[in-house]
Amino acid sequence: MSERLPQLEASLRRAVEERRYSDVQEIAAEFCEQALADRRGLPPGDPRARQIFDKFRSVIEWARQMLCIDRATLASELRRAVLTHRYLTTRASASRLRFDI
Repeated sequence: MSERLPQLEASLRRAVEERRYSDVQEIAAEFCEQALADRRGLPPGDPRARQIFDKFRSVIEWARQMLCIDRATLASELRRAVLTHRYLTTRASASRLRFDI
């Protein structure tokens, strides 16, 4: 396995953790390309090929799960913001009501 693959893994994990979504796709593509290049550099039947595949699969699956969790969290926050806005809008319009006696 090349030294570049663990570096890309760390970069991908950092991008996901920091929610830098625009960088995630680019780094994930680089990670995939490097894993493929490392695999192609091995002779047929080399057990290191399985190690590269297992590492690749685990990192990509981790990234997918984290992005799904982030997406669900953001969707929940958006729903909460919409409901809060509705409540505040209703409250604000009710407080503008004046009674002249």
